[in-house]
Amino acid sequence: MSRSSHVSVLLESLGTSEKARRFTAARSFLRQRLVMTRDTPIGRDFLFKGDAAEIKAALRDLVDVEHGFPGGLQFDFTAFNDLFLLRIVGLPSRQGDIAAYFEGE
Repeated sequence: MSRSSHVSVLLESLGTSEKARRFTAARSFLRQRLVMTRDTPIGRDFLFKGDAAEIKAALRDLVDVEHGFPGGLQFDFTAFNDLFLLRIVGLPSRQGDIAAYFEGE
């Protein structure tokens, strides 16, 4: 029995809204600037490199949409040196969704 991914459930709930467009654009933009991932005991860190203003804007859009969605994952980001770190955490049963967050589409 296959289960829908977190991202597909979120997009389904947003339909064709402006939030869906912003989320999709931000996720696509960030996927292209992803330079490294690292597993943590409760989730995964995603590190991005590129124009700081563009990455920060994309992270804000992505996190804004996620914070309004009751999907069971928690998102936070910060800048350090010339990188941005996005940390996604969740229950052990959600680790597959976290690992696959920037895959696909």
